[in-house]
Amino acid sequence: SNTERLEVFTVDKTPPKIRVSYDNNAVLNGIYYRKARTATVTVIEHNFDPAQITAKITSSAGAAPKLSGWSHSGDTHRAKLQFTRDADYTFRVSAIDRAGNRADDYRQGKYTLDRTSPRISISGVKDKSANNKTVAPEIRIRDANFAAESTEVTLTGVNRGEQDLKEMARISTENTGMTVKFKNFAGNMDDIYTLACRSVDKAGNESETAVRFSVNRDGSVYEI
Repeated sequence: SNTERLEVFTVDKTPPKIRVSYDNNAVLNGIYYRKARTATVTVIEHNFDPAQITAKITSSAGAAPKLSGWSHSGDTHRAKLQFTRDADYTFRVSAIDRAGNRADDYRQGKYTLDRTSPRISISGVKDKSANNKTVAPEIRIRDANFAAESTEVTLTGVNRGEQDLKEMARISTENTGMTVKFKNFAGNMDDIYTLACRSVDKAGNESETAVRFSVNRDGSVYEI
């Protein structure tokens, strides 16, 4: 008989499988990370088509990271996503194989990368200064992911001890920081003071600063 040469064809009814793992899973407050993260995207598929892998990434900082080139080991295919900039991120990965089978999408909910410590500034009084007129310090704390509950401001005198800020300052808090404005120190408050501030943001980044100054309207104050 004659010989009929048939085309080779593939039957593939199995959709690809998508897995994502991270090198950094140290999370704080549910969604905050303070170190860069690298995501490894793994696709398990015999009839893999890199052109049919889509990663949709959103970043509040503008330009979003992109998938690296793919590495292959049999039916296992891997690419990486590097998250290094401070931002809020979400991403979704979808895959279709050469037969048209669609994988279940991988969806990453919103998370925040924050590698920046709070910024603390103290004005109105200089470190190691002596003051005999107006003494009205002001502290400003600024952070994109500010946490008021883990921010502490103290005013401590060598002789008078720790002062009650409610009586001496007006404290205003917002989502991105705090401002502490002191009234002019009242009379009879001569002492050597340490004004200190420590703040830890929602991602665990920490800053602290302090100034030491004297109020001597009524004469010199000494600490030996």
